[in-house]
Amino acid sequence: MQHVDVLIIGGGPAGISAAVWCKRLGVECLLLEEQAQLGGQLFTIYNEIIDYPGIQAENGSAFY
Repeated sequence: MQHVDVLIIGGGPAGISAAVWCKRLGVECLLLEEQAQLGGQLFTIYNEIIDYPGIQAENGSAFY
């Protein structure tokens, strides 16, 4: 059994941000995502994404 300090459920933007901060702080974490790819609900957005931090894209599928 693996010991982790933080369990992150969901691989959307919030989950990915939480995992990044855990790594920066030296905290052991495990991120669980049901889908095969990360991104969460971004894949269901087809209009322009204007407020995703750090990345400009036409729509959710443009990220991958």
